[in-house]
Amino acid sequence: MGVNYSPKLVTKDILWHLDFANKKCYSGSGNDTYSLTRTPRSQGSTLNQTIDGPEYDAENGCFDFIQANYDNIKLNGIRTIVDDNCSGSSNFTFNAWFTTDIIPASTSHTVSPMIFSGVSCCAFYVLLGDGQEGSQVSVRAYQGGGWKNMGVSAEGSIITGTWYNYSVTYNTSSGWKGYLNGIALADDGNDTQTGTILNNSSGPDGPFIGCQVDSTGSYYPGRFWDGKIAITSLYSRDLTAAEIKQNFEAYRNRFGI
Repeated sequence: MGVNYSPKLVTKDILWHLDFANKKCYSGSGNDTYSLTRTPRSQGSTLNQTIDGPEYDAENGCFDFIQANYDNIKLNGIRTIVDDNCSGSSNFTFNAWFTTDIIPASTSHTVSPMIFSGVSCCAFYVLLGDGQEGSQVSVRAYQGGGWKNMGVSAEGSIITGTWYNYSVTYNTSSGWKGYLNGIALADDGNDTQTGTILNNSSGPDGPFIGCQVDSTGSYYPGRFWDGKIAITSLYSRDLTAAEIKQNFEAYRNRFGI
């Protein structure tokens, strides 16, 4: 499988890779964006995504999400990929580059902005807060009979207006491992959790970048992202610590880290 961007990026077993600075991913106008991977049809998908609201920031090669506008990107092209690879029955790695403009003042799920939501496929989210402090990024998943946070960054590790690279790996035998800017995070108590991740196949459309679901009902408004997202990737295996570091090094200069 190939990817049309940085030769420093780990490409083995990459399933999707969105880098909005790349013209092959996003042309600079319009409402469609495309994965840079050349997978696709075996997964039953053309890997196109639909942009709903966020403004394109050409200088930083990213989209700027405003929570009050309910901005999001619907990942309609990767639903099958997420369903097949993020159920807890196989190894995978999720990776993202982001900034936030707000730090949630509460650990409540009603104010937990989401970088990624696998809502239509599996109860697997990447977010701030929701069981953790708002200055912590983590995975939130329904696994082992309840909701848990895994791959949790330290309190105060996330501040506004700063670029971060968050990666999390999952292994069916050993569980989860989080990384912030290429550095492994300490286990906050749940990282050894394994097993089936709750399937949301009967839920709303998705998955999404920048929200849980595209809805203003109930507690959803507080789960829209407020900040920038530049890159997201998914792999069909748990990358090694060295590979996570390699991916961070591939882009750090672009984001001034």
